[in-house]
Amino acid sequence: MARKGSDYTSKCNVFFCRGHQFEDNKATVQAYKPGQVVNIVLDIINHHPWGYANVSVIDLATNMAIGSPLIAWNACFKSGYPYPNSEEDAKKLESV
Repeated sequence: MARKGSDYTSKCNVFFCRGHQFEDNKATVQAYKPGQVVNIVLDIINHHPWGYANVSVIDLATNMAIGSPLIAWNACFKSGYPYPNSEEDAKKLESV
């Protein structure tokens, strides 16, 4: 990955939370109980017509994903805009 900007640091893991790190976001951490259902809104800000996205649970102590992503859109953006609204819509777009 190319360096971009004078504030770049290789310690920033851009593949988690858009590169946001725990130290910068302590006030936004939320805790949930196993089995708890949580409604979320995912705003995909994508300035190019292809790519992938996922929503994962991250262990803050290890900075590693816990298990598989809760939902993932694997290269379904190849069909361009509009983006899928749900996993079912993503599967439909992947077959295009």
